[in-house]
Amino acid sequence: MDVRTRVGAWLLVGSALAVVPGGFDTFALPKLAVAALAIAVVLAAPGGGRLPVPVVGLLAAGVVIGVVVAIVHPGVAASLVGRWPRYEGLPTAAVYASALIAGARSVTSGQSARDLLEFPFVALSGVCAVAAVFDLAGHDLLGFEGHRIGGFLGNASDLGMLMALVFAVLAGWQLVERTGVGAVGAALALFVVATTGSRAAYLAVVAVVAVLALSGARRRVVFAGSGVLVFLAALVAAIPGSRDRILSGHTVEGRELLWGETLRLLRDHPWGVGPSRFVDAIPRYHDWTWIDRVGWQNPPDSAHMWVLQVAVIGGLPLLVAVVAAAVLGAQEAVRSAAHDQLRWALIAGVVAYGVGLLTHFTGPGTTPIAAFVAGAACTRAAVQESRTPATATRARRLPVLGVTVMAVIALGAGLGAVGERSWQRGVDLAAAGDIPAADAAFVRARRWLPWDADLPGIAAQSFAGAASSGDDAAAKATLRWADRALERTPRSAPTLTARAVAAITLRDGVAAQRDLDRALAIDPWDPRTWIQVGVVRAASGDFDGAERALARALRIDPGNAQAAGLLRQVRGLAAE
Repeated sequence: MDVRTRVGAWLLVGSALAVVPGGFDTFALPKLAVAALAIAVVLAAPGGGRLPVPVVGLLAAGVVIGVVVAIVHPGVAASLVGRWPRYEGLPTAAVYASALIAGARSVTSGQSARDLLEFPFVALSGVCAVAAVFDLAGHDLLGFEGHRIGGFLGNASDLGMLMALVFAVLAGWQLVERTGVGAVGAALALFVVATTGSRAAYLAVVAVVAVLALSGARRRVVFAGSGVLVFLAALVAAIPGSRDRILSGHTVEGRELLWGETLRLLRDHPWGVGPSRFVDAIPRYHDWTWIDRVGWQNPPDSAHMWVLQVAVIGGLPLLVAVVAAAVLGAQEAVRSAAHDQLRWALIAGVVAYGVGLLTHFTGPGTTPIAAFVAGAACTRAAVQESRTPATATRARRLPVLGVTVMAVIALGAGLGAVGERSWQRGVDLAAAGDIPAADAAFVRARRWLPWDADLPGIAAQSFAGAASSGDDAAAKATLRWADRALERTPRSAPTLTARAVAAITLRDGVAAQRDLDRALAIDPWDPRTWIQVGVVRAASGDFDGAERALARALRIDPGNAQAAGLLRQVRGLAAE
């Protein structure tokens, strides 16, 4: 096996560990950069396998559908490039698809896949297990803020799904030929799964046992699988955070509400809303049940189910293309596994990840690795046939094109990852009230991330906090950054609200009301917007309207001290 293929595989698996300490977003861009670089290295090596041609055709059709849907909606550039925090636009989709192709290209059998991936997967499970032990001991090595273990992925479900995939692959290979290192890696991966508290990951492990039972070693799988499930249950019961979460139904109820709202969105938009637009489209479909049970904070940017996620992007045409590609790939994988037992481990890994995606979403930290494994599962040997000079030249150009595209994406994401630190510094300085220094930090960040549509909006929202206290300089900075943001993301309700705050500070009530009306048309459930509506109406002498707006803000967010204080003031002014 070519050394470039091995180096690329190690880089790709290691991309899950890539982080930028002190960055605004510690996780997404560094993982995307390393994954793209890894795929470029793999594609540069000679390959002996390929994806089935119909799968490649369907993937290409899916990309075209996504681009077309993105073009017919406002904010085309932001949709195509991808938006914070997962940046799942055209470049990231290209990384996912190229990872699938690279996985198929780099191996021709289950044995070659094992030779390529076993040691990287063992190393990954070992590093994640060490981080999990530190987290359980109360020493968060990465500064991840939250009550659940996220490790190098920053998200417990991401970590659980990835480790379920690693467990599936390593454990599946152990059924064919036992190796000490593989068994240790599988055990460590299962331990990490237990620590995450992710019910999707637990269900994925159950699915792994079911899939491996079809591999021909049914008696051994039933015996070993029973032990695995008992061991997993014992670990979950022994870890307080995992035990408490599995007994809680809060997130399950939230998923059900989100799926229902997404179906209503699809009823109104049967052709989808395009990539990266879900976060702006879904708030209109929330209701009081959502607010009371889930809350207004942290608006979802995905439907948390891969079927709905695909349909939201490109409607039924994209869903048909993706499902058809998955079915054809699965048929090829199962057909090959009939005489290649080691492929069942790869199939189990893909199934584990797919089960996790039934309640979660794709991301740069997990999807490239899962796509690589999926490509390896359904690879077929490349047909060696006589070629004309023209076809031979074209065959050489395709890998060169792939390497070039991946290198460009790796460079862009890598530079963006460097800019994350300036981005975070801008947010911190704005909160501290140092407006000139914060503005300079955001300008530096924008030099590193000129393509990021959300950076200007978050800068505007950061300055709006100081502007609300009457700082004219902060208000002017808010307007500058909000105008830049709305050129790319015209339906961003938080940015519109931030611009309204600046207009209020600069005593332009008409502009403020115009932006607030637009914001409420997009998202009527943000208490910050209703608070500003109350401020504008109180300033114009409409105390009844101000009281209604502030009361609604308190109904949405009962603990909001600002809304409560302003409501008392308005009632006092109305009584005079």
